[in-house]
Amino acid sequence: MTASAASQVKAPAHNESNTVKGIYLVTVSTLLFSLMDGLIKWTGESYPVMQLLFFRTVFAMIPISITLWKAGGLQLLKTEQPFKHFLRGTVGMGAMFFVFTSFIKLPMAEVVSITFAAPIIVSIMAAVFLKERVGIHRGLAILAGFIGVLIIIQPGPGILSSDTIYPIMAAILMATAMLILRVLGKKDHGSVIAFYFTLYGIIVSSIGISVQGWIMPSGIDWILLISIGVLGGLAQYFATRSFAVAEVAVVSPFKYTALIWAATMAYLIWGEVPGWEVWAGASVIVASSLYILHRELYWAKRDKDETSQRQSIRRRLIAFLARN
Repeated sequence: MTASAASQVKAPAHNESNTVKGIYLVTVSTLLFSLMDGLIKWTGESYPVMQLLFFRTVFAMIPISITLWKAGGLQLLKTEQPFKHFLRGTVGMGAMFFVFTSFIKLPMAEVVSITFAAPIIVSIMAAVFLKERVGIHRGLAILAGFIGVLIIIQPGPGILSSDTIYPIMAAILMATAMLILRVLGKKDHGSVIAFYFTLYGIIVSSIGISVQGWIMPSGIDWILLISIGVLGGLAQYFATRSFAVAEVAVVSPFKYTALIWAATMAYLIWGEVPGWEVWAGASVIVASSLYILHRELYWAKRDKDETSQRQSIRRRLIAFLARN
């Protein structure tokens, strides 16, 4: 799920059918993202990363534009935060570049596992830049998450010169983008944020192609490259819808099925078998991420209850004064 999606959904109704629908949508979204990742790895052997980014953004604009139209149309595009959109676009494209490069150079399951650390990193950033509370519970979960990352990457003297640096950089930039999205989502609709990011991505990747070059696709490669963008756009739409109809705490764990999809696909196509360190580290990262989510929801509910109680006291006081 993107932060823009989370920031713009209404409180879902609490019923079983909505919960099942939300789980179904987030699972489909995760599968589509995983298929997109597989296509990136496959086509990345023949085409420059910037060209892949171009197809990812150009053809993702189709489902994103439909989503924008359904949300209210072009009138929503007026924004008071142009610089923040620019910043989000720059950071987001950087994250996407490192993710794409990671899939080309490393086993899929390893990349997916390391990028799972993004929510853990954003918790630290939120504490530093947004002054969010970090108690002992969240602090221990963050520490555990980083231990999970260390289990996967097995750091040594040459870590910064190895390909492992790509997913690490991707996770850091993804976390930074999430932080910016928290701020953007307070004023702009999620579909607007996605539209501007995709538009920015088209411009940046077009410029990047002039540097890296363009390789003319042939035959079925056209379908594969176009599918990268369409799958990404559809996956983003389904993720947004999932959090609109069901509780965040219920559907979020199903995002981590990405590791299963990635490992299965990588084994069937490339014969990649994740080592014990990937499964062990990923388990720790997922557990710590879910616990951080639990604490965030706990404090959000507590703050909401306290605000509601203060408003209730204020209303009763006003009513008392009015009677007297």
